[in-house]
Amino acid sequence: MPARILSGIAIRDEIYAELKQEIAALAAAGIRPGLAAVLVGENAASQIYVRSKIAACEQLGLGSWMETPPAAVTTEELLALVARLNARNDVDG
Repeated sequence: MPARILSGIAIRDEIYAELKQEIAALAAAGIRPGLAAVLVGENAASQIYVRSKIAACEQLGLGSWMETPPAAVTTEELLALVARLNARNDVDG
């Protein structure tokens, strides 16, 4: 079997085109899906990753929020944050 070169950018663009259609249909029904990311601490690689997810949401027309509690956050505080996000109607994931 010959080698095949895959273009990650082309595949991403195909997926985004499909998602944009689905998001437009939701928007027509008055729904704007949203993603909330919780990033604890100051890990540089994680910050880059989460920022890329937020940028993708913006490009697709999704709502997005990033919560950044400090590394010293307690379990109880973190669970309370997640509970608040879960209770929001504009956060779907």
